[in-house]
Amino acid sequence: MKINTKTTFLFVLYLSLSNMSFGQTTSKINKNNDKYDSVIVETVINATPEKVWSLLTNWEVLPTLSESLPYKKIEGGENEGDKLSFYMKSGSKFKINMLKKVPNQSLHWGMDMGNIFAFIHGYDIIDNHDGTVTFHQEEKYFGIVKLTTTQKMMEDYEKTYIELNNNLKALAEKD
Repeated sequence: MKINTKTTFLFVLYLSLSNMSFGQTTSKINKNNDKYDSVIVETVINATPEKVWSLLTNWEVLPTLSESLPYKKIEGGENEGDKLSFYMKSGSKFKINMLKKVPNQSLHWGMDMGNIFAFIHGYDIIDNHDGTVTFHQEEKYFGIVKLTTTQKMMEDYEKTYIELNNNLKALAEKD
């Protein structure tokens, strides 16, 4: 039996590369008591926490990271407790609270209207101490609003957040 060295080399190279991480994006839609309550999307990015943070907190860049995001502009939210103004593509505007802002680590905003409607949208940057970060994005719903969430709605959010994460990755890995 004759062994083709070129084929063998390519096969070994394939096996080596298939075990490497290239920043794969993973996602999960969570259900609790048959009600959809959160979407989580994570992406490994070959960049520093500072680089990812600078893009994430640039209110001109963030709305451009996914065509499916419903807002076109963000203002405010300089500190925890501040209001963020979201200017929607539909022309409306709404304000929500900056819940958590830890430079190079966490950015969370949300709205709480008691048991009727509450949500938190969070971004966390986890330093992997190897020149990469894990970018964790999660949207979680609370109260009666959970009764209105559908699988299709959550799948649409998931698609939007995957696109956002992947575009953030592409921008952060430039240079």
